[in-house]
Amino acid sequence: MTRTAPWSDFSGQPIHEGDEIQHPSGERGRVVFLDAEAEPRDQWRVDYGDGLLSRLGLQIGDKGRAEVVK
Repeated sequence: MTRTAPWSDFSGQPIHEGDEIQHPSGERGRVVFLDAEAEPRDQWRVDYGDGLLSRLGLQIGDKGRAEVVK
């Protein structure tokens, strides 16, 4: 079962676990869901391959402007 994030991307598209998102800069990351976390803001993260997981909510707003590219 693929989970759907409680937020949409910057252009309004739904975001699913495993989707790839891209920022206007061209930087891309993979959306991951962490079962061990209790709050949605902590559960939904983006893996940019640098060993850190960034909160999805911070990537898709006015500052990050990331969109799903799958």
